[in-house]
Amino acid sequence: MKDKNSGYIGNKMSKNAHKAHQDGQFPISNINAKLLRGYKFNYSVAFFKWLCKKGYVKAISNHHTGAASVITRFYSATTITYIVDKCNLPLLYDMYRGKANKDDAKKHLGIKFVKIKIPMSLLNIKSFAAITIDAVFYKEYFFISKEKWLHPNKNQIQIVKEWDHEPSNGDWKNNNKDAIVRKIILFKSIDDIIKKNFTIS
Repeated sequence: MKDKNSGYIGNKMSKNAHKAHQDGQFPISNINAKLLRGYKFNYSVAFFKWLCKKGYVKAISNHHTGAASVITRFYSATTITYIVDKCNLPLLYDMYRGKANKDDAKKHLGIKFVKIKIPMSLLNIKSFAAITIDAVFYKEYFFISKEKWLHPNKNQIQIVKEWDHEPSNGDWKNNNKDAIVRKIILFKSIDDIIKKNFTIS
């Protein structure tokens, strides 16, 4: 048995895990259809678990549980209601069922890949020079990373090239592409996409 002063309660869970339960948090093993429906998540438990496994849904906290002190992820009612209110669940559900992949999602959403020329001042760099950047284009916004984006300004942003699909010849490259696309796929509102903090908790 764990020492009572070790931060563990018997062999079941840590004191922090116990407090998480008291605060209304729950591990994924406690999530069932009734619980999800109670928060208007009208999809299967398996789909919710897929969202968690793929990283679309983040745990609100992590605590040790069990005799082996396994790290267990905890979620909350806020997690579920946030997903229902903010996330593009129909599209994600199609991806879960294998009826769509990321390429299909990008096409459906109208995501494009662009090479733009902008003054360096738009990047808060003190210079009158211009710079060419590869960006993801979605709903009039140019995404440089998942947290950095530019709103179109005809006098300052020039689209040099535009593609419906990411070029395979190396003519376009942005190391943040996957994170950007992932964020766009996740949310149904552009207002949530352009928020810097998009972790679900």
